Amino acid sequence: MGRGVVMGWLALLAPALVVVVPAHAAPKANQVSVSLGASDGSTSARSTWIHAWNGNLSKDGFLSRFDAAFTGLSLDSSDLGIARGDLLVGYQWHTDALRLRLMGGASIVNREFSNPGPTAIAGTFAGFKVSGQISTNSASKLLLSASGAYSTVLRQYSTSFQAGWKFAGFNAGIEGGFGGSDTYKGEKVGVFLSGIKIGLISLGSSVGYSFGGDEEQSKNSPYADLSASLQF
Repeated sequence: MGRGVVMGWLALLAPALVVVVPAHAAPKANQVSVSLGASDGSTSARSTWIHAWNGNLSKDGFLSRFDAAFTGLSLDSSDLGIARGDLLVGYQWHTDALRLRLMGGASIVNREFSNPGPTAIAGTFAGFKVSGQISTNSASKLLLSASGAYSTVLRQYSTSFQAGWKFAGFNAGIEGGFGGSDTYKGEKVGVFLSGIKIGLISLGSSVGYSFGGDEEQSKNSPYADLSASLQF
């Protein structure tokens, strides 16, 4: 994979991976999360920063969200690096049982091949993205969450769900999802652990099996993800 790809995604991820918490920051106005994933021939890294404009993620109000992600794929004829950045603005609603978030904004994607073929879709693309999420609130022992997103960049779409139970010290359950674009389609199903606290940091992991094709090849394989999040 080219040096430019590696430097590009490191530069994209760095602002969200390094967080300095100011002394005057309102409690739980921000949430920062980082996740790493791997499957056969694919690795990924993602960071997300969500900010509640009213200073409280547990209340109704406007939100802003920054996502930075990188995926590396080893294809039959080439390596492919995909870097993505999203800047979204939206609103969240809370009821006694549920939380709903709806957001929209700008998305930019860069695709770089080590050995591009005649049909390779490479370059930098920009467009509009919308996303939504509905989940049970933090007081519920039942954990249900469903989310979806669509971007005009290469007509990318994704959906995911989790269903589980909140035990003493951790959450556990099943997960699944599907997604696609002009260049791939895939699904996954697995199990997850989350809500494992180490100080102020919440850890999670998931394992399962993914189905479908990445770019010019079809590949079914196990996957594993690790995640960490912090609210302040």
